[in-house]
Amino acid sequence: MDLLNLEKTKISKDLSGKIILFYGEYKSGKTTTASKFPKSLLLGFEKGFNALNDIHAKSINSWSDFKQILRELERDEVKEKFHNIIIDTADIAWDYCVELILKKHSVKKLSDIAWGAGYKEASREFDKSLRKIVELGYGLIIISHDEDKTFTDESGIEYNKIVPSLDKRPKKIILRMTDINGYIKNVKDENGDHKVVMFMRGTTRFEAGSRYAHIIPYIEFNYKNLAEALKDAIEKTESEGGSTTEESVNLYEKEEKEDFKTIQARTIKLCQDIVAEDESKYDEITDLISEHLNGVSLKNADRSQQEVLEILESELKNLK
Repeated sequence: MDLLNLEKTKISKDLSGKIILFYGEYKSGKTTTASKFPKSLLLGFEKGFNALNDIHAKSINSWSDFKQILRELERDEVKEKFHNIIIDTADIAWDYCVELILKKHSVKKLSDIAWGAGYKEASREFDKSLRKIVELGYGLIIISHDEDKTFTDESGIEYNKIVPSLDKRPKKIILRMTDINGYIKNVKDENGDHKVVMFMRGTTRFEAGSRYAHIIPYIEFNYKNLAEALKDAIEKTESEGGSTTEESVNLYEKEEKEDFKTIQARTIKLCQDIVAEDESKYDEITDLISEHLNGVSLKNADRSQQEVLEILESELKNLK
């Protein structure tokens, strides 16, 4: 890890690589607009795509179905065919995830699992699975509905706010991932005509937001307007001296890990080399190994300890 060669980040102009939440009223065009993203695959947890023509869609009826899709998404041929994955809806996806955990532990509700472990396990599984999609390089469009929810502020005063209808746990996971959190609503314009609008700036009345400083507050809701609004926001950042790129940028991509056996053999040799140069460091090396591997010898370490072994190797280098 060489921080001296670290390059500055660039904002990608490619809409395909974004993570976006569409939430709002029923039948407001969320699924239709999501399906306009290039090379998209719609995962229909909710069966709302039966009236959409000429799209790639797959019904998902269990968390097991979804996990099989995740394995398919790893294939190079699938990556070539699809660039964006649509989750419709995240609410039902979470329900399926919870259902799996309940079956695994033979209980009826997550609270039946002691010490809150059920909620943690469901959250980890949901987070890990969504994150895998973006780690593989796909854009991710997540769909949810809205609800007018009552909250209480620090002074004990109640207020109402429109938010995604998701349970608080998947909502927290999704909102920390998204580039744009868009609230979709049917409104009347100055002529009294109805139109569907997506808000990308929140107010005290509803939740919305964006990572892009120059994004406009709202658009008439369709793919073309969203793409143009994002392009304009990025170009304004560029005009102020910001760095941009036409290529998709995947901040979630995992670096290729070295083989465990390679790290293990190198660490053993490192220990041998240090002792050969200075025998007085033998006890210090032994203490470090014991501290990091909990008494397990280097030769008996297993793959589950790879990350610990990487840290140990780094600290051993400081002894040379």
